[in-house]
Amino acid sequence: MKRSRPSRRVALIGPLSLVLTLLVAGISGNSCQSSKDEKSQSGLGSPEPTGPSASDFLSGMTPIPSGVPLNHPHDKIDWDVQTGKISPAQGFYFKVLADNADSELPAQYAGDLGASTVRGNETDLNSFSVDLFFKDLTLEQQRTVVLYLNPPAYRHPVQLQTGPAPSVPGVHDSVVASPTPRPTPSGVPNQDWEFIDSVSAKLRVWYKKGNARDLLIAQKTRDALSNDIMRLQMNLMQTDWVPDHPFVSPVRDQSGQPVLIGNGGDDKLDVYIAPGPVTGNAAYGARVTGIPMGVPSCVARPVYMEVNNSVGWESYWDRLKTTLAHEFFHVMQMSRNRKEWCAKYNNIDEGTATWAKPFTYPYKHHHDRDEFTKDDELSLRDASYGSWTFYYFMTHVHGNDKMREIYVGMQNASAYDAVNSAITGGFKKQWPDFVEHEWNNRPKDTGSFKEWDQYDVVPKRRKKGGAVGQTEDIDAELVQVPTNKGWIRYPMEFALAPLTRKYYYFDLSLDPLARSVSLENPVYFQKERGNLRAFLRNRNDGKWKTVDLVSQYEDQEFCLDTKAEAFDEIILMYTNFGHSESGQHVYGQHDLIVTSQGCYGYKGEYHQVADNVKSDRNQHLTLDGNLTFLNKPRVGGTHASGQYATHAGTLNYSYSGTIEGCFGSSSGPLTVVTGAQSADLGLYPYNAPPAASRGYNFAAKVDPGYVLVEHFCTPPKKNIIEAIPIMVSSMNPLIYGQSQWDTLPNGDMIENRSFPGYGGWNMQTHWDLKPLKEN
Repeated sequence: MKRSRPSRRVALIGPLSLVLTLLVAGISGNSCQSSKDEKSQSGLGSPEPTGPSASDFLSGMTPIPSGVPLNHPHDKIDWDVQTGKISPAQGFYFKVLADNADSELPAQYAGDLGASTVRGNETDLNSFSVDLFFKDLTLEQQRTVVLYLNPPAYRHPVQLQTGPAPSVPGVHDSVVASPTPRPTPSGVPNQDWEFIDSVSAKLRVWYKKGNARDLLIAQKTRDALSNDIMRLQMNLMQTDWVPDHPFVSPVRDQSGQPVLIGNGGDDKLDVYIAPGPVTGNAAYGARVTGIPMGVPSCVARPVYMEVNNSVGWESYWDRLKTTLAHEFFHVMQMSRNRKEWCAKYNNIDEGTATWAKPFTYPYKHHHDRDEFTKDDELSLRDASYGSWTFYYFMTHVHGNDKMREIYVGMQNASAYDAVNSAITGGFKKQWPDFVEHEWNNRPKDTGSFKEWDQYDVVPKRRKKGGAVGQTEDIDAELVQVPTNKGWIRYPMEFALAPLTRKYYYFDLSLDPLARSVSLENPVYFQKERGNLRAFLRNRNDGKWKTVDLVSQYEDQEFCLDTKAEAFDEIILMYTNFGHSESGQHVYGQHDLIVTSQGCYGYKGEYHQVADNVKSDRNQHLTLDGNLTFLNKPRVGGTHASGQYATHAGTLNYSYSGTIEGCFGSSSGPLTVVTGAQSADLGLYPYNAPPAASRGYNFAAKVDPGYVLVEHFCTPPKKNIIEAIPIMVSSMNPLIYGQSQWDTLPNGDMIENRSFPGYGGWNMQTHWDLKPLKEN
């Protein structure tokens, strides 16, 4: 096993990583509380001279929206810190009480530790170190905090203290906790405890003497850690934990005495099977506590683990294993230095620790952390446990080594800069790919979470104006084009924060009138941070295809009449792949328009009657036949132009007339010119609702563009041979009103055409063209 720890002894001084805790649901809901120190550095040996302050915390706090229900104790506490009712130090203390179900927690802060917090705040107060607030607590409060830092085997009871409640500056009298008997830490393990060791790993598991059930849990814990978890995770991360022997905490109480934290007496990882707090509908399953370091940096530190024996593990041995997998990955995380305050890495640490469960035990972990999947406006930056899906995607597609690369990179980079550097192509490439796979409710050749990990949760949409978690299903818009209108509009609007996404789902399978689709593309002008990807199902073969649309056109058209674009389901995925803390939103306010206008081609009848009556001639010409026009291919970066080349045609003519008393007649077929360079049909607009200036025209060519007719004269006058011009054309506006739009090129036209040398022809034309689908 490769180890990254230096061989020399380093003075380990730094703030507390208070608790990384896994809540067991139902057992109850599953949630981890992570508390890490704040300002960090790249190396153990050179701590920064100054650290975070309470004012730094208050200036960085993301406010809780007014009126949002506060169910988690942390949210209630943060609200009172935010509104100035209690100080940040007092808020820190109350969070310690809440996390440990301490009876001295004021009643107004009681809540459900299994509930999701309102904010995934990267500067959450509970992430701040003992160094930041310890000196501002009363002696009794300091002792309480130290109690919960110490492993259970190092806690000894003391006598009840008497006297008035301590005065806490800035705290309202009604929320000051009364003094109660508290255990105090001891430097010698309680003699009521014993342990079992692993023969294959540096691991010691502690349990209460004479407790057969705790011994069974200890054995299961030892076996899972030493046989599977430690081997797999340490091999992947190529690191060891920081040994806790010898170690003396530099944190001091008000009297100046060192705060003594028990360390197990050796360099083995210590795990304690002990009663854990139960509150609300949740019980802590296990948690990792980091030792205070005394410097305002995020440096590696010794840790220990607790397993809650109050949980009925006998019915959930697989759950115990995956819980331990989650917690041991926190041990791996806390074995490395970070560039910034530890709190900056909280959310990613919880997401990757949840990822460690399927990494260690594929198909055995529970899919109860789905809040990120179920809220499309929840940013990866703000999601904690539920963000495991992104890291699962990342490692499934690009290999598990990406996880180690991320944590190596954090030594010199912020959390999400480290992720961006580690993944191929950065978030610009991987975020849209992840969002496509996250759709998860349609089969796809390249895989989905349902196929990979039996995770069948599908994305949900944040309700308009809703808070975090207030979502609704993304139901398909069943497209129905009104027969009396010919088009329908579906408005879309979004404001995407960095590393968020928005899905829109349209089902055209039930509407035979849906022939063409037009999509405005606002992300086209926001390519530096936004992407638009379409997920399309072809009705002919049922296969899905992916098309990136962001860089192609300002507007995008799909012709459902063609084989390649015969889409009956369209899923649009808008993403903001920006990942920086100060990243900008991606905005969109636009429409998807579906019309009954044909877009592949048109075919129909053509009839023309033309007369040329002058003093010296009387001529009559008729044209009859069929014409077929097909859409010209799109060229380069242009849109579909609405231009249709003549593809095929059969035209017959019949002529009779006199010129200067000479009579002639002729009839027969004409050769219609076809191909891309022929005259064509033009429809304006293409896939758009009507406008006053829009119309269409068409013109077909014949080769040659005339017929030669010999007119027989009475001798001695010579016969006259004249070229009779053939003009196949029309010009007609689309017929529409407030509630109708005729998209079929048909109608009648009377016009006069002049041909040099031949005079003017009065022409009456009728045509009836109907749209085609590609066979």
